Amino acid sequence: MSTDSSDARAWVSYTLPAMTVRDEPHLFGGNVAVTPDGKNTVFGYLPMHLGDTTTGMEIPNSGIETYPLDPGMLTLAHPAFSPDGKHLATVQSNNVWYEWTVGKLVLFDYDQAAQTFTNPLKLADGSTFAAPEQAVAYPSFAPDSSALVFHVADHAGGCHDACSAATVDTGALWIQSTTGSAPVRLTTLTDSAPNPADHDLSFEPTFNPIQRGGYNWVVFTSMRTWGNQITGAPNCGQKRLWVAAIDAKSGAPDPSHPPFFLQGQELDTMNMRGFWALAACTPTQGGGACTQGFQCCSGFCDMGTCVDTGTLSCQGIGSACTQTSDCCNSSVVSCQAGKCATTVQ
Repeated sequence: MSTDSSDARAWVSYTLPAMTVRDEPHLFGGNVAVTPDGKNTVFGYLPMHLGDTTTGMEIPNSGIETYPLDPGMLTLAHPAFSPDGKHLATVQSNNVWYEWTVGKLVLFDYDQAAQTFTNPLKLADGSTFAAPEQAVAYPSFAPDSSALVFHVADHAGGCHDACSAATVDTGALWIQSTTGSAPVRLTTLTDSAPNPADHDLSFEPTFNPIQRGGYNWVVFTSMRTWGNQITGAPNCGQKRLWVAAIDAKSGAPDPSHPPFFLQGQELDTMNMRGFWALAACTPTQGGGACTQGFQCCSGFCDMGTCVDTGTLSCQGIGSACTQTSDCCNSSVVSCQAGKCATTVQ
């Protein structure tokens, strides 16, 4: 963000909740990414840099500033750290940091102790996709850091031409494993609208950092129509936020599901680039009170108490026990020879 009228998109960090400025580095930010622990920030372009989030000082010799770009590529942009803090994804672009038509996804290993980027792995290459949709952009990591979702569109921003509602952008969401396997088009998410004219209109994905209900969840921008019947013109131009589930573990060619419209959005302006804000969870240690699993840091609420993942308040048939009360359905199940078993009638 710009905090000084003499700066061009300078970045700055604040101490919360007081909102006091830690320091103003007066360095160009452009796209920024912050490590999960908040200690370091990637920023800038031509080249990209690593900085100390608190002081704003650049950290030299991180490896990101000397990465050799492919022929025809201008800079690195759209950086994103993995939730485990071990990787950085960024995009080689063939134009300035905010707009390009061909992009190439790159994955770096990040050493938090040494503050260095190594072992660059080239992932999705926009030049191998069908023109004009070759702008790989907006990478976002799955909660377990195992995959990246991103858009492949005719323009990187999904909002070129001054974000005019009359501008027609086309694009689809894709997912790719961080191991480097081939990218997979999220066709169900992108093309599930009843009207084919509303297909191929999905951009700017962001994963929820927490898995819920056995799925990963992604919020994204789309211009499709919505409702329980097709009304109005397709490709309505008004960009809106949608949410879809992505299978966390699946061997299916397409792990995505049909998205749903996020209600409560302003209808007279465009709504783009959604982010997730998570409420503070109830710690499992100490047995915090709960009514639903999502309230617990572990994700599990059992009989009004947060419990560790995979831990049950009672043991099933065949599980180890020391007394009958350890077993589920103790009215018909008892602890026999150290294991829960059906009580003999």
